[in-house]
Amino acid sequence: MNEQVALVTGGGRGIGREAALLLSAARTRVMVVSRSATELASVGLEYVVADLGTAEGCGLAIAETERRLGPPTRGFSFAR
Repeated sequence: MNEQVALVTGGGRGIGREAALLLSAARTRVMVVSRSATELASVGLEYVVADLGTAEGCGLAIAETERRLGPPTRGFSFAR
């Protein structure tokens, strides 16, 4: 089985949110990352709150994606 895992930054709203939902509809496992827990929770997909402007935040996003969904095979950046 060829499981796709996408890490989508800035996925709590706007085009990032729409991209995450489209990827999920296409049977891709999606981890959405943003600094806002409220926005992320409303997307309805796996998410992690992280500040990707820091090394720690980037490490957390990758580690949580790997732990929950598997290693990311795709990355999409919509963060500002």
